[in-house]
Amino acid sequence: MARYTGPATRKSRRLGVDLVGGDQAFEKPYPPGQHGRARIKESEYRLQLQEKQKARFTYGVMEKQFRRYYEEAVRRRGKTGENCCASWRAGWTTWSTAPAWPAPVGWPVSWSATATSPSTV
Repeated sequence: MARYTGPATRKSRRLGVDLVGGDQAFEKPYPPGQHGRARIKESEYRLQLQEKQKARFTYGVMEKQFRRYYEEAVRRRGKTGENCCASWRAGWTTWSTAPAWPAPVGWPVSWSATATSPSTV
């Protein structure tokens, strides 16, 4: 499945949500770009698009997959929004708990794939 590999801090600043976690550039009080400090006209469409983009970038889903999740949620019984969130979270937990690669031979089993060196047990 494809994923967004562009500047995550720029997306965070544009959407006003810290998607990266702990980046100093996010602390700037204005969106990125040459005209970032200009007043932005609020519209209903803009708010809806921003909320959709927040969900997409939070769960790391591209537009086509996002649309597929939505269409599946519409077909199910119940509230569409809750069904969408449930399917996103299910996909996210499946992806995030899968091991990135097996631990090298001789390393402790408790070593996590995110660590840069083996943990001492």
